[in-house]
Amino acid sequence: MNYLKKTAVCIAAILTAANSLGYMPYNPVGLPVLTAEAADIVASGECGAEGDNVTWQLDSEGTLTISGEGAMPDHWCRVEQIPWYTQNTFSKVVIKEGVTDIGDLAFAECKNLSSVTIPASVKSIGGGVFNGCESLSEITLPEGIDRISNSLFTDCSSLKSVVIPESVKSIGYKAFENCTSLEEIVIPEGVNEISGSAFNNSLWLKKQTEKNPIVIVNNILISGKTCEGKVVIPDTVTSINEEAFSENTDMTEIVIPDNVKNIGDHAFYSCGSLETITLPDTDIKIGNFVFNGCDKLVSVSLPDSITA
Repeated sequence: MNYLKKTAVCIAAILTAANSLGYMPYNPVGLPVLTAEAADIVASGECGAEGDNVTWQLDSEGTLTISGEGAMPDHWCRVEQIPWYTQNTFSKVVIKEGVTDIGDLAFAECKNLSSVTIPASVKSIGGGVFNGCESLSEITLPEGIDRISNSLFTDCSSLKSVVIPESVKSIGYKAFENCTSLEEIVIPEGVNEISGSAFNNSLWLKKQTEKNPIVIVNNILISGKTCEGKVVIPDTVTSINEEAFSENTDMTEIVIPDNVKNIGDHAFYSCGSLETITLPDTDIKIGNFVFNGCDKLVSVSLPDSITA
């Protein structure tokens, strides 16, 4: 009995001390209620395209919360113009339902950012939004966006995997450049445009190249920079990306099939050993500076239907 009394006294003392510190207020029936102290707001302001339609708050635990209705500004010309730039040591971003557009460079160079929540209401994510977020290892992109913007994840060196939503139709310039930990990316069949250098120096592209030096996604040839000797492009290819073979010095000849309708800018730029190119005798669009720097090129078969 004495043991039970002593235990009860100890529990009562603990509850009294906790209550005095503000951790365990009592409810009306006298039972203790566990509560967590709310984080302090250390900075706040407006970040909407119309001013106060979207606002932001940064708390003492390193969470940046963005809420409101409608769009953020289309872009900031420099990261220094972003409202929270001087507070960019935060590790978590929570965007609330109602926000529809995230402006260019919004979280660029936030090197501690490791967690991002983007709601289904967001339909557009601007260029360079996560550029340089070197601690970001994963992200869930919302259905409804139609483009992976230019430089969206450039230099996100910790990013390991990305699932691109079914709604996306294009992947922008340098979107995943220098994503040196990116092992897996799921690209839906609806993506019909992939800009040059989208995956430059990414682990994903390196692994794809090890499987086959000609890397093709949805019938778009995105890279052939490690090809050697004579290269015959598969008949399934319909487009050759910008810079796809640029600076390949081991390729000597290339045969392009009839299904190819477009060759992007700088596609064979500075292919110093390339001597012969056979183009299809069909309608084909050839971009700018495609063969610039091909100093050994002596034979190019051009179709009558070619356009530039």
